Amino acid sequence: MPRIRPLSRRRILAHIPLIAAAGFASSLRAAEPPEQDIADMAADAVATGVPPALGMIAIENGRLGTPSAFGVEARGRPSAASATGRWHIGSNAKSMTATMVARLVEQGLLDWKASLADLLPDVPMREDYRAVSLPDLLSHRAGLARNSAAGLAAMPDDDPRSEQERRRAYAAAALTEPPVGPIAVGAGSYSNTGFFLAGLIAERATGLPFEALMRRELFVPLGMTSVGFGGTPPGEIAGHSKGGPVYGAAGDNPDFLRPAGGLHLSLADWGSYILDQMRGQRGEGRLLRAESYHFLHRPQPGSNNGLGWGLEAAPGGKPMWSHDGSNGRWFGIVAVLPDEQRAAMVVANAAGAEVEAVVNRMVVRTLGLA
Repeated sequence: MPRIRPLSRRRILAHIPLIAAAGFASSLRAAEPPEQDIADMAADAVATGVPPALGMIAIENGRLGTPSAFGVEARGRPSAASATGRWHIGSNAKSMTATMVARLVEQGLLDWKASLADLLPDVPMREDYRAVSLPDLLSHRAGLARNSAAGLAAMPDDDPRSEQERRRAYAAAALTEPPVGPIAVGAGSYSNTGFFLAGLIAERATGLPFEALMRRELFVPLGMTSVGFGGTPPGEIAGHSKGGPVYGAAGDNPDFLRPAGGLHLSLADWGSYILDQMRGQRGEGRLLRAESYHFLHRPQPGSNNGLGWGLEAAPGGKPMWSHDGSNGRWFGIVAVLPDEQRAAMVVANAAGAEVEAVVNRMVVRTLGLA
């Protein structure tokens, strides 16, 4: 069993660019799967060890299918990956953060129109950011860097502060940096920092840690009992870094960045969440009013970004919600065709270009997009 070491600041700086991944739709043109059964495609991929394991689940006609898993829990170990095991989904969890914030808006604890200056009154910030709104943060249109170099530099090795204290320090540093792009205009610039700030704001509004908020507002209402935060624990499916399995703290990015995507869960629970997003669009969701789901899935002005979702159309012009995500040890994609009540979720316990190509092909084939 590998020794789990806490992430030092140097290790954080090495890993943190890998917390985020871009949208899925833009890669479709390059995805031309061979005429091969999806299960055979997955089996062939894991037989090469790239990746060690794949998990997938689909929704057809508004019904959640049976999860499937292929390969082994960890490279060099014989235990088969279980379809009921837990998988890290990286930035695919961003829409979950956005949905939690929408719940707080419906409860009157937050306001979509409130400014960052009002939401974080004790955090110093550049004038550029004072009028930024929650939708700007959650659609990558706040002008913030993907990851804050100043924020990470404010995190010393073996930092004794609480997760919440570190979040405030990161925010204060990040908001001193100049914008990297326009604010509330056009497509924006992909930013983990925006989701981090939204999570901090939710904590401030409720007095609860981000993890407790997510459980209260999403996971408990949807019966998602498998969710854990950070890397998967020893004895479960492992993420992989530099060819070897990693668990716990070594298997994920730092805990204070979890609002940008830092959880693992079963395929069935991931599918249950996506199914609720689809049903909510039809006024049948369990978490929000229909207008709130519509707002999450509506492009922000001049962009293809919803709140936690990419909204580029699929081939043929079909509406599609999609995202992909990686923390450098895992890679996964979710793609949803809401008008057809269909979706595909595929995740691998490794990252890299070869892994991304396999996962992409499986999603494309599952949804018949190429």
